[in-house]
Amino acid sequence: MTEPSAASEAETTTTTQTPTSSDASGATRTPDAKADAKADAAAQDKAAGDKAAQQTTAEDKAKQDKADQNKAEQDKAKQDEAEKAEKEKAEAEKAADPASWDLKIPDGVTVSDEQRVRINDYAKAQGLTQAQIEAGIPVFEAALQENLTKSYGDFLAGYETQAKADPQIGGPRFAETVGQAEAVVKRYGAHQGDDGAEALDVLRTHGMLSHPAVLRFLKKADDATRDDRGVTGGDRASAPAKSMVELMYPNSR
Repeated sequence: MTEPSAASEAETTTTTQTPTSSDASGATRTPDAKADAKADAAAQDKAAGDKAAQQTTAEDKAKQDKADQNKAEQDKAKQDEAEKAEKEKAEAEKAADPASWDLKIPDGVTVSDEQRVRINDYAKAQGLTQAQIEAGIPVFEAALQENLTKSYGDFLAGYETQAKADPQIGGPRFAETVGQAEAVVKRYGAHQGDDGAEALDVLRTHGMLSHPAVLRFLKKADDATRDDRGVTGGDRASAPAKSMVELMYPNSR
């Protein structure tokens, strides 16, 4: 049998040897090692992709949470604004309704319920505010008081004018008549030792010591006392005084 030559053995060896390849480092890798490398690379790519996806999801969630928070804050701001507007509207309606006012009345000024109604009606008709009405009350009160004082003074002065014009108690007799009237009040109006001062004060305050009818009455009372006792002029005060009952009902005894 013919033995194979060395060249034939080398060819056979070359034909049956497993293929190999080299990587970048020059190391020789078999096809299985190459597949494993690809699998590792694919796994790394997938892990990187998964990580990127998770990061994207977290960012998206954070953005959504922020958007939800902003919307909640905007909704609350709108609600607060609406409630504020409603409150202001209610306060404005209340301020425009005089019936709901609790007027601050200055000390020394009295306003009845009926007067309050009239004030409310006037304020509503004129479109006035509570502050305007409250500011006007002292002014109105002062003007009214001044007018009343003047009117009352004029009213009392009218009594005196009438009395001075009366032929029985006025004219040159007026001063004497007033003196007689005061003497009667002191004599019969004394209370708890005040010598009739309180009674005189009341009569003067209300103008009764200037009223013709009152002066005539008191003059007659003084004349009756004087005539009955025979007292004239300065002796009148020292004579014993009759009671008012005796003066009014001389025949009662």
